[in-house]
Amino acid sequence: MSAKKLLLLRKIAKASRADKLSRLIRLFVSGKLSQTDLLAELETLYNRQGEARSSLNSQLSTQGSQLAIGADPVYQQIYQTITSSYPRRGDLREDQITSYTNTVSARAATTERLSEYQNRGVQMVKVVAYIDEATTDICRMMNGRIFELGPASQSLQSQDPLVHSESFWKGNSHFSQTPTSDMTPWLPPYHYNCRTRLVPYIEPSDPFDAGLDRYHNLVKLQDRHIEAIVSRVMNYEYASRDKLFEHLAKHKEALGVSTQVEYMAKVSALLRNPLKQMGLAISARDRLLNLYVWDPRIRVINGVQMHDFAVFSLDKKCLKTFHPKEIKHIMNNLNPKDHGKVMMLTGQKISKGDIMAIGEYSVRCYEYIIDYFENDDSTDEQEMFSRLGFEEEWDTIPEAFKQRILAVDKIVLQRYADWFDYNVFNSYIKCIRHRQELEAAKNATLNSQLSTLN
Repeated sequence: MSAKKLLLLRKIAKASRADKLSRLIRLFVSGKLSQTDLLAELETLYNRQGEARSSLNSQLSTQGSQLAIGADPVYQQIYQTITSSYPRRGDLREDQITSYTNTVSARAATTERLSEYQNRGVQMVKVVAYIDEATTDICRMMNGRIFELGPASQSLQSQDPLVHSESFWKGNSHFSQTPTSDMTPWLPPYHYNCRTRLVPYIEPSDPFDAGLDRYHNLVKLQDRHIEAIVSRVMNYEYASRDKLFEHLAKHKEALGVSTQVEYMAKVSALLRNPLKQMGLAISARDRLLNLYVWDPRIRVINGVQMHDFAVFSLDKKCLKTFHPKEIKHIMNNLNPKDHGKVMMLTGQKISKGDIMAIGEYSVRCYEYIIDYFENDDSTDEQEMFSRLGFEEEWDTIPEAFKQRILAVDKIVLQRYADWFDYNVFNSYIKCIRHRQELEAAKNATLNSQLSTLN
């Protein structure tokens, strides 16, 4: 063995086992480690004879007893994973080596964890994703899934290829509305550089946590779970006082309040309302789990029927917005075609009344979308839904309101059209761009007719 290779292996020896494994895979994929050396290093890495075990064996040897020692057989499975199941070597760019190493390491780690959990008598395992702006749709939809250990282990052995293509997940709608009980256990990694992992699962005693576990597996929540969720969000506030004052200024007139205390009291009253309607969903906008709550009773504003409506982020533990909204726009938040893991917590009960045209307050709320975009406020999604609704009623909207809507559309297309890339935003941009084209064509035709008359 060369001196350079020996130095590399000594450096690996000082790292944690996960880091050691990752570095061994990188050396092998880079062509710097032979299969023979890899096998030997893995056998050493997974050797069960630690210092404490050696000491205990010495104590027991006088009594003719000996603890089982030697390499954990899981190293052979990991060796097969690296060399046979997903072989890749040589002529790879550095970024490809890194991506492949991370992903094979993740698959090896899953194999190792399942073996360890099985040895410890674990019955169930839970998928835990790292939730941030980089979390993929499939990891978000698989987060919280709970599988029996036995079927999960069998599934992993037959799970091929290393990762499925994005078309596979999209073709199955990312399993966003599939109850876990109807699924084959899909285990991480789900894509290259996947950070999702498995942990042992024991049902929590806290009804809030137990309720979220049921939700993530699309199992109907019991009353005690729903009550625990409502009780928890009762203490949620806006992420900052600036957010609170901003939303208060925009909606205090419609809500009939003047101070932040009165505004937040309205939120509390909504949560205490026994008639309140609720649903859970993972928002298409930021992939965060939201609780949507609204009052089925109608509030008429400028001749338009609306409902007091609040959005709480269970991931960020904060209130995102509270203001009156039309029911059809509220329900857009719970459309499974746009959002993930949609679940109604209550039966939808809406007071009936005549359908009324778009009013001043609706248009004014849409004008706030510029502020929401500038401040990265996820309430922008609510106004996108409103604008898509305006399009369905375009011919009935008064001309003055149309011009205000078109003015906002123009600013959005000029400044923000390429800011995001997700289904609701893309539909919104396509809608307002098409409307601008229609209005431009209509104006061109009108100008041509006027020129002919002159």
